[in-house]
Amino acid sequence: MTMPAPRRDDDRLRTYRRALGRLAIAMLVAWALLLAPLPYALAAGAVGLVVIVLLVQVTTRGWRVGQRGAAVFTALVGVPACLVLLGSTLLSGLFYGPLHELQECQRDALTQASLTQCREQGTTAITERMSALLGS
Repeated sequence: MTMPAPRRDDDRLRTYRRALGRLAIAMLVAWALLLAPLPYALAAGAVGLVVIVLLVQVTTRGWRVGQRGAAVFTALVGVPACLVLLGSTLLSGLFYGPLHELQECQRDALTQASLTQCREQGTTAITERMSALLGS
């Protein structure tokens, strides 16, 4: 009668490992999207929300199957990573116009001088946008 218990533990451990794999893949997708040009980078925020849900699942499942050290480590690394991901996406959304123009300008620039001019125009546009947001 004690034989089914190890099988149930094996199933729980397998489920935990699969959830951990899904979390890792979702995190990689989110970071890859964050590196993509606008507007695709904004999708990283949506994937970041999925990562938070998966992070909670992995942490609780890890705790239940006795992988407490791994669960704590996952939470300690995952929460700050999600905050950076969501913060970067939020900033990209707030400064969408100037950042999108900067990326287009840099894409079309042919010389080093034109790249420098793009950066200067981008800095000015971002500063103006920040002033408008802060009401200065």
